[in-house]
Amino acid sequence: MFTVVTLLHARPEDQEKLLSAFKLSLEWMRKREGFVAACLHKSLDGKTIINYMQWRSQADFEAFVNRPGRTEREREFQELLAEQGY
Repeated sequence: MFTVVTLLHARPEDQEKLLSAFKLSLEWMRKREGFVAACLHKSLDGKTIINYMQWRSQADFEAFVNRPGRTEREREFQELLAEQGY
């Protein structure tokens, strides 16, 4: 198992919108080879989201990060964040 933890900063008034955008992105990510699980945690003060992901191996995670078309997916995610008003 390979675990990735990402700390995201948000404005308190935008935490729920950002969380929604990441949930939609995780739905897509769940279909990737080697992906095992993910969990999003939000802070009580509204300023932080922690993204905790598990992959079958470090090699699977690196293959995901270095996959062809990555920049296109990142652009789509940025558009999703914009739609959420973030």
